[in-house]
This record gives sequence, C-alpha cells and structure tokens, in this order.
Amino acid sequence: KNQSEISTQLSNMSSRSSLAFATRARAATPGATPAVKRSLSSSASSSRRGGAVGAGARRGGGGKNAAFSSVLFSSSHSHRHQQHQHRMGRRGGENRGSIGRGFRGKMTTMASLSSSSSTMQQNPDGFAQIDLFSPSKINLFLRIVRRREDGYHDLASLFHVIDLGDEMSFAKSSSETKDTLVCEDASIPLDESNLVIKALNLFRAKTGIKQYFWVELKKTVPSGAGLGGGSGNAATALYAANKLCGDVATEEELLEWSGDIGSDISVFFSTGAAYCTGRGEIVEDVEPPLPLTTKMCLVKPSIGLSTPTIFKALNLDKRSKAEPLDLLKSLNADGCTYENAINDLERPAFSKLPELGELKDKLIDATKEDGAVVFMSGSGSTIVLLGTDTVPKFAMEDDDLFKSKARLISRKKGEWFVPSNV
Repeated sequence: KNQSEISTQLSNMSSRSSLAFATRARAATPGATPAVKRSLSSSASSSRRGGAVGAGARRGGGGKNAAFSSVLFSSSHSHRHQQHQHRMGRRGGENRGSIGRGFRGKMTTMASLSSSSSTMQQNPDGFAQIDLFSPSKINLFLRIVRRREDGYHDLASLFHVIDLGDEMSFAKSSSETKDTLVCEDASIPLDESNLVIKALNLFRAKTGIKQYFWVELKKTVPSGAGLGGGSGNAATALYAANKLCGDVATEEELLEWSGDIGSDISVFFSTGAAYCTGRGEIVEDVEPPLPLTTKMCLVKPSIGLSTPTIFKALNLDKRSKAEPLDLLKSLNADGCTYENAINDLERPAFSKLPELGELKDKLIDATKEDGAVVFMSGSGSTIVLLGTDTVPKFAMEDDDLFKSKARLISRKKGEWFVPSNV
C-alpha cells in the first residue's frame, strides 16, 4: 500500500482530526529552509547497511557491547529522578576548567525535570547551559516488510518512547574547532563515531551555524539493547543545539535531518507513540494505544548481537504474515496481546543467541499469574514484560541481568520528554 493509503487508515483509527506529521526524513533537498536563510551544506548519510532497527544503540551512542552489572530494582525511576538534581549540582561544583573542557563553580539555579522539559541557566563562564532527559524506546510490534536492493530493510513498527533514559547537559563551547563530549562510562566512544557528535555535525551542516558545544552524558540505558539509547542521545543533542542557538530550525526540520545519521532517531521527534515505516525514518504520530500508566519491566542479559548479524540471519520466508495496520488496530482495540506483540527479529536473534530465547521463556513462565505479555524490543537483547513491573525472583538473583521498571511517556510539541515519577 502506498503512503497516502496508510495515512488515511491511520487517520481513521486516531481520535485526532489529523496526524501531526508524516515526514520522509531523507526526502528533504539540501538548501535554505524557511527558518534558516543561509547557504546550507548537505550531510552524507552514514547509516549502517543491513538494517537499522535499534542501530542507534550500537552505531554511535552505544559503544561496544559490555557486561552490565545488575541494576538493583530498589533503584527505581523515582529514586533516580529524585537524585537528578543532586547529581547535576555535584557535577557543577567540580573544578573542571574552562567551558571547552567542563563546567566549574555551582550552577545558579536548577529546576526539577518533573515540572519542566528542560532547565536553562547560565553557568559561571557566562554560557547558557541546558539539562535534558534523553529517553529510550520500545517496539510494541515490529514487522520486516522486505529486503531492499540497497541492502537495507523496510519495516513497519509501532515505536513508543519510554522513561528509561540518560541525563545530558549542553552548553556552547569556546572552541572553534571541535565539540567536547564527556562521559564516565568507559565503553562509550567520545569521538565522531558517537551519534551525539554526528548529530552536532549534522546541525552545523544543515544550518550553517559554526557553533561548537560541550556535552556531558550520564548513561543509564544499556547499549546493544534494542532500546535506541544512542538514537535518543542524538535526538536530544539536535533539540538542545537548536535551543541554544535560538530555535533556528523547526522540529519538523530536525526530524527530516535526523534520517541522515540514523533510522531510529526520528521517533524521538514524535510526541511519544509513532507508526514508523521505510527504514524507520518515516514517522507518523498516533495516539498512544496503551495507557501511559501501563506497568512495564525491562530485562537484558549482558550479552548481545549486532544488528547486521541479526538481519543476516533473518529468513524472510519465516516472518509473520500479519498486516502491520491490523496489528495497530488490534493494539488500539484489545491492548497488548501475544497476537499483536510480534517481532520478526526474535527468531533470528534467538537462533544466534539461544540464551536469549531461554530467558524469554523463563520470564513468560514466571509472569503468567501477572498476565504480562513478554516480547523482545527491536533487534534485542532487551526483553519487555508489559503488564507488570515486578522482577521475577530468578532475575533478581542474577547479577548478570540488567533490570529496570519503566513507563510509556509522551510530550507536547515544543517541549521535550521528561521521566515519569515511577
């Protein structure tokens, strides 16, 4: 079906009078936009071949797969959220020299992220600083439509942004040659292979603005998880750079540009729930099919597989035959069920990593009484337990598993995502 037919069917299902936007991220012709009246240079695409679902978590922002120590479940989102203000203040109090290397002295103010999508203040060096929550996502269903001649795969998926996320701080840098990215996680690359730096390079290429930035990243979202943590970082960087430079671009333009560096980034410029097609870069806002209060638990083993490896193992003849739009209708009408929580990448992922399939089976057995629906997100290796946020006993006792409760989140246009109070 062509895109106009899809849009018509989606519109009929939505309570909105019309969908907010449906943009092909790579379709924009390089050149001046209404918001930017200067010569713009195009940015060459650096997307990975062989499939892009969850690629942001591996390509730039995620770094190499690493063993993740257990996140004790007592460290809930509420606890992390309450500590956000303290951590930011502590970092601000450290003496790190000039703005090109870090912030020094105490921040003058720090508003709570629970009441604002971002906090903006002036640091002691006289530069504006913005602090943002960088969310991740899950795929409520994921259908692989076809393998394209260019080696990529077309997909149809319902993405939803969730409140498992990282903390990011941004400021303009006095450097005239490079951005500075700081992260305490040694597995995270700090050079131009990171999606954050790619996003800032993209922003300069598209707007013609020569400003460089200082960025501090505190990671919570694991890499190689199928949660789009690195893509969320890149989207947050684009949003922050635009804010610091006076909103020179619209959100629709940021969405269009983001397809040049990754396929998952675009979903974070939706309002939370998005039906995505193409490589994932064609984004249509939809009403959240599930209540934002829906309980959720995420479990991830320390091992994982690269996205290209999983796509190479994909047997197109063994995919689901379900129509993606029928799955979307079912989600809206029936909620999340095993009949609509379909992920075509589970079979190849489990064939390459049998332990992951075994983990899913154990989680299903352990949550039957809770009525949870258990499925893999993206290209893995995170297993989602939708309908419960209680970690099964066997998982709690396994220190090699990452565990976290989570909730679906949304945002208003013009604002950024904030974590829930869970």
